[in-house]
Amino acid sequence: MNQINSKLRTLINTPFDESDLSIQVITWSNDGQSLFLELSQNGNHAIFKAVHILISNETVLWSVVDTGTWHDINLHPNDSQILLATHDNFIQPTNIVLRQSDIKIPITKHNDQLIKKSHFSYNYDEFTFFGAQNKTIHGWHLLSVNSTEKKAPIAFSNLWWPTK
Repeated sequence: MNQINSKLRTLINTPFDESDLSIQVITWSNDGQSLFLELSQNGNHAIFKAVHILISNETVLWSVVDTGTWHDINLHPNDSQILLATHDNFIQPTNIVLRQSDIKIPITKHNDQLIKKSHFSYNYDEFTFFGAQNKTIHGWHLLSVNSTEKKAPIAFSNLWWPTK
């Protein structure tokens, strides 16, 4: 157990010290050989997988999903490549999604009828600026559907919590 705790401390501290990534949730794989990490990244929540965590100096971290915001990771009991999670983005509210390889299958479809009737632009411009205590704040300017000069919504990541 001490070896695992030491490896977790190294995994958590080393790759994320100088980055925008911060661990929100850790989920063990069913075989106990890897971890799924829900990471805050540039104002979103992505899912990463850390493999070979018990082998010294061989831990590999790779992105499982990185678009939109992901939460509530649940792994299939027999196949850690299949996961059930919640997902949302600028256009869609939180839905339950089954993720297998590169395929995303929605289980729930909240507000689909309303979304189909609406005209959204799926384009956005991402920007950053320095906020309190020189923390990088991520923002997104949502472009209008017809690219007119009309004002469009702006979204910001909520990074003021570290300033408490």
